[in-house]
Amino acid sequence: MRGKGILALLAAALVLVCAGCDREVSGYALHTDLGNGVVLESFTGTMEKNLPSGTGSAAMTTDGQPWSYEGTFSGGAPFVGKAEDMPAVLAVQGQQFPGTYTGEISGLEMSGAGVFTASEGDFTCQGVFDIGGLSQWQSYEVSGYPMELVMGQGTYSGVFDGQFQSGCPAGDGTFTATDGSEVHYEGVFVNGTIPDDGSAVFHGLPYALDYEGQTLQGSYDGTVAAGVPEGTGVFTYQQEDDYFEYDGPWAQGAMAGEGTLKSDLFVVHFAGGDVTGVYEGETVDGVAAGTGTFTAENRAGVGYTYQGQWAGGIWNGAGELRLDDGSIPSVGTFTEGTFTPTFQEYMAILGQVPPTFTLSEEVTAAAEGYAFAQDRSVMAAYTDEALSYESYTQAPESAGTGLMYLEGYHVTQMSQWNETLFDQASGAPFGQTITELIVADENGGSVCWVEYFGELLGLNEGDGLTVRGLPLACSSFRNVSGEEVPCVVMLGAEILYGQETE
Repeated sequence: MRGKGILALLAAALVLVCAGCDREVSGYALHTDLGNGVVLESFTGTMEKNLPSGTGSAAMTTDGQPWSYEGTFSGGAPFVGKAEDMPAVLAVQGQQFPGTYTGEISGLEMSGAGVFTASEGDFTCQGVFDIGGLSQWQSYEVSGYPMELVMGQGTYSGVFDGQFQSGCPAGDGTFTATDGSEVHYEGVFVNGTIPDDGSAVFHGLPYALDYEGQTLQGSYDGTVAAGVPEGTGVFTYQQEDDYFEYDGPWAQGAMAGEGTLKSDLFVVHFAGGDVTGVYEGETVDGVAAGTGTFTAENRAGVGYTYQGQWAGGIWNGAGELRLDDGSIPSVGTFTEGTFTPTFQEYMAILGQVPPTFTLSEEVTAAAEGYAFAQDRSVMAAYTDEALSYESYTQAPESAGTGLMYLEGYHVTQMSQWNETLFDQASGAPFGQTITELIVADENGGSVCWVEYFGELLGLNEGDGLTVRGLPLACSSFRNVSGEEVPCVVMLGAEILYGQETE
């Protein structure tokens, strides 16, 4: 019996000695409650006095949610190391974001380099954490951070991707609206806001543009300052079939500088009243200037298209006006919305009326000299004595710039009107009376169509007259009896009638 007692004492002493021994374990189940819902479920590493010690790894749970740890242990609990998918709560701007953390920890708190991922949404934050939270001294890369952005005419809910510091967006980043507004910003953030220096670039920013007494509620893509377009950008408005798209520079929310415009709401302020139509072309300060095309209807309901130069929101300069009724287009110089052709342009249009003709530069120059001569009495000196009605109709191509002399004629048709022409020398339009005559000899033959630049007072149909004129073309003419007869088109240089012919 005494021997058995000694053996028992020796066994007890051996147990006490072994209790102080180190031993290596793998996946050793512990189920140690570390407080705050954290449980060390199992351990791999060195056990000392039946507690995890030194360096090792552990399977952990927080409120039943599993995660893992690898690093040092102190007092049987994780101390400094790395966690994977550790449940954590990140506080940002007063908001609490539950989620998981992977990275360096200290004493079961986020501490060091790591990535936090929110449980809901797509919010992630990567950087160096400071004892469970964000450090005001560190910069972070975040994505999907939910925030509200106050800009211009509204407040928009969305997510932020980019640099984060002091608990808010700071540095380069993007904001994408999630409230259906389609707002997207890419640029610099300062203390969670957009700078007002005009460097902010937005896409889909809702903007109301005032145009011709209307408020066009559309969207803007481009640079912004103080909440309104500033710099360069595109404004787009679409409402059913109506549209307005401006691309160009902006200043304080208004179109400024040289841009381009496409719109069916464009208003032209003509002297006779405003006309709304479709414009596509260049602008200056939102007003048509440069080159552009305008399509609308006149008061008679006939559609037309003007294409050419603009200034001050109206037709000014070289252009072309075509009516949908197929009439001869007006091609030439326009002034303040009115067709004011030069002499050359007027004659080119005249040549499109049957009989058609095209004048050489030499003939056009001579015709202009004859048309605006200060002294008509000297025209006899320019008469080509060899040129007759018969010789010209037989060989019109052989005629030069000399005048044809026709005596003993009478007026069969006559019309007279005021035309506005453009003087290239002065750069201004001027009024001009034009008289158009159909004349024939005493037998009703040798018909001529005479275009005369001037007023013929007291001349009436049936009166006799003498004509000196520059022949322009030769064709056939249907007289009042319906007969086809030869006809010479000429520019009248001198018209003598009444006592002048006696």
